[in-house]
Amino acid sequence: MNPPDPKHYLLAVTRLHRKRPVVTTRAVYNVQGVKLLDQGVGVDERLYERLTQHRLSQPVDECLASEPSVTGRVLREVAQEALQRWDFFARMLAAAKTREVVLHALESTPLPAPVAFSLTLARENYPALFDHSVLAAITAGYLVWTPVASRHDVAVAVAAGLLHDLGMLYADPVLWQPEHRLNSEQRRQLYAHPVTGALLAERHHEYPKDVVRAILEHHELLDGSGYPRALRADAISPLGRVLAVAEVATAMFKCESDSPELRLSLALRMNRDRYDATLLSDIVRLLEPGVREALARVPCRGDALPRLRELADVLGQWREVAARASLPDEQARTAVARTHEQVDRVLRSMAGAGVSAEQLAWLSREAIDDAVAAELTLLGREAAWQARAVVRFLRRQWRPSRGVLLTPAIDAWQARLSEVCEQWLAGGEPARSVGG
Repeated sequence: MNPPDPKHYLLAVTRLHRKRPVVTTRAVYNVQGVKLLDQGVGVDERLYERLTQHRLSQPVDECLASEPSVTGRVLREVAQEALQRWDFFARMLAAAKTREVVLHALESTPLPAPVAFSLTLARENYPALFDHSVLAAITAGYLVWTPVASRHDVAVAVAAGLLHDLGMLYADPVLWQPEHRLNSEQRRQLYAHPVTGALLAERHHEYPKDVVRAILEHHELLDGSGYPRALRADAISPLGRVLAVAEVATAMFKCESDSPELRLSLALRMNRDRYDATLLSDIVRLLEPGVREALARVPCRGDALPRLRELADVLGQWREVAARASLPDEQARTAVARTHEQVDRVLRSMAGAGVSAEQLAWLSREAIDDAVAAELTLLGREAAWQARAVVRFLRRQWRPSRGVLLTPAIDAWQARLSEVCEQWLAGGEPARSVGG
């Protein structure tokens, strides 16, 4: 596979140069052997055009440095600050032995110069990404640490968690904006970042193959709905499963997040068939102390019940709509069959969380107290987020460029589902992780 396009990475480098010096550690050449920069040159906005107009002979991160860079000691200090900030992670590492093993593994993680530079770049320019990476490292180490695990097992898991999202440094920075609507190119970058991250880690012999594979798989899900390869069940490595859980478990913990433990608890209830059940149970157990308290503080929608019923009803209409549609060819029929799977998964998630159409029919507005209304509000947002993925899937399948158009009935259905989802998500924090 070709190396990643470094234009967004280099743009971040020029931003870093505004805060602190960034210099070349060696001469920079293009693939034709033409020297572009000498060793020891500062890289700023003036050099951005020169570097992005050429294919470089070496990966750009191997040619740059900025001191002081991230070290193992820095990682440990950031982790300890996180334990003080978030009760969830303090409970995770409450046992002295567990805390010592995981934090030692984090502090001892090999950091070749290009990796240290990339972590420094993340810390200075994208602190949410950096914090997420440290939290994922802690969580991966915790999930692997069992009575039969070795310190080496923990070290490998911690390294994978720390490095899993470095590929995002090569993506458009708008991906960090939760409210931003991604275009097709930005979505392609999002889906490609596990591949980019695996390529970055693979260059360094300090990281075993299990780390590289887990980075590649950290967005793969047991039901096959993940990316980049839509792997299912046993096709995902054990460490890949650990990273998938670490990814979702840490995604809610951002400085601006409200009630992250409650949001995570509800998200897991809505997605339990996507993750390893044993690993999930460890996370759910840690969440229990904070969930009930958080429910009382969550602002709720007065129309949560009718809106949820509407969402369930629209999703429930899909098979009837599809059965009536006149499908032009085998490609369209295959797309409909795959949409059946997508819709059924959302409906199963809603049923598993207690908000299927049948379950909602038993509720009345008068019987709903504030705690139930808050829970319905959050469940509705998560269900709407999943349902919007169905809409996007449909739009990817029926593209005029592929010669296949939406039938009027399917077009009307997806437009209605999209409208219902947007009514839920408007003004609410989407459940997109820092790394997608």
